[in-house]
Amino acid sequence: MTVLGSKSKSSRNPPDTGQRVSEAVVDKVGTIEPGVPDDVFLCCSSFETRTLNAIRRFDEGYRTRRSFFVVYRGDLGNDESYVRDRHSEMIYRELSDVSDTEPVPLFCERSNPLELLDVLQAEMRSNCVPAAGARITLDISTFTKQHCLVLLRVLHRAWQTRLRLLYTVPLKYPDRPTRGVSHVETIPYFAGLWKPGNKLLLVVLLGLEHDRAMAIVDRLEPHDVLAALSVNPYDPGIGERVVKLNQFLFRRPNVDRCPNPLQGYSPSQNVPQLLKVFQKWRPTHNICLAPLGPKSQTLSVYLATSVYPEVQVVYATAARYDTAYYSRGSRLVYEYRLPVMKGAGWPPY
Repeated sequence: MTVLGSKSKSSRNPPDTGQRVSEAVVDKVGTIEPGVPDDVFLCCSSFETRTLNAIRRFDEGYRTRRSFFVVYRGDLGNDESYVRDRHSEMIYRELSDVSDTEPVPLFCERSNPLELLDVLQAEMRSNCVPAAGARITLDISTFTKQHCLVLLRVLHRAWQTRLRLLYTVPLKYPDRPTRGVSHVETIPYFAGLWKPGNKLLLVVLLGLEHDRAMAIVDRLEPHDVLAALSVNPYDPGIGERVVKLNQFLFRRPNVDRCPNPLQGYSPSQNVPQLLKVFQKWRPTHNICLAPLGPKSQTLSVYLATSVYPEVQVVYATAARYDTAYYSRGSRLVYEYRLPVMKGAGWPPY
């Protein structure tokens, strides 16, 4: 395995330059820089109603020079495919009102983030998006986690953009949003760098999909497993549901629970906790991380593995989505702003 991107030793504990990621709840979505249009707006069409939430919160002054929306190929079933296609039409109309150019749909496979990356970068180059410093707004609400991480890695690190993420919190999560697992794989650009002879620690950020957690554990056969729960301020009872759904995992003798739960929507609190785990275990273990919690946690994963790029990140692709019982409704929108990456000073944790 090879590590994509390296860090100097000083970047492990860089000085606090005030360039941390900002996080806030927003009622309206304006441009990244007041009075200046965004260079790119990118979102993903889905059967979920929250796919429309952020774009319907644009303020009167919002403009973007170019806009793209991703559509995953594949038939979800008659009703769900119809809903997704209707949402695509609505996204197109909404983006047409704020975009200087015609919105472009990007079609790709749900299980192949590199396909999306190729198509998106080709479109950005052909549309003369700046190679550095571009203002890009990315609504991650209905992307898959592996697509989120690959987009973060390339748009922020390779393109060195002024990247802003939007994330809509759903009104309700079902007990089992997916069924089964088709395969387990390493996420591109997050292969890590493992030392021969070290034991394997698997850190699982647990969610409601216990099938995926068990599949990852069985596939990797780690020596130690550290399971982290998440606190959701909008659904206080979700922690008990997660524990109940993952009870078979907790019964295994090599599984321990993280003493402190992660915060569902706060990278400023989550990243330091992940870094402490990595720092404690890395002298004796190779570390693998499996994000199965809220999609907003992908930002915490990206930031933490930017400090420790030797950590591998894995993903379990669901065999089937329970589209009829997936997330329901929309709550509020979180906004995360990432400063432009500046060499060894990034990230400032």
